[in-house]
Amino acid sequence: MRKKFNEKILVQINDELNKITSFNEIKKNKKIINKVIEISKRTNFSLSEKRKLFCKKCKNYFFPGKNCYIRVKNRNKIIKCLNCSYISRYKLK
Repeated sequence: MRKKFNEKILVQINDELNKITSFNEIKKNKKIINKVIEISKRTNFSLSEKRKLFCKKCKNYFFPGKNCYIRVKNRNKIIKCLNCSYISRYKLK
């Protein structure tokens, strides 16, 4: 039962993220990201790898080279948002 519920939520989140198409539609992208975060909080569902697709501070979807820098240093992936200058660090496997 729980597994089917999780799959439904995952499909819903993927559908929402697939609506993000271009860098120029920033307001639309933020609404979609906020909706995905709201769904995950409401259902207590972890975004896991999907959380790396947007900035935690300004909720802006990352388009590498346009609104973020991505660097790999000492087995860490460093993503810097160019809108709010927030730096996210993730360990690489």
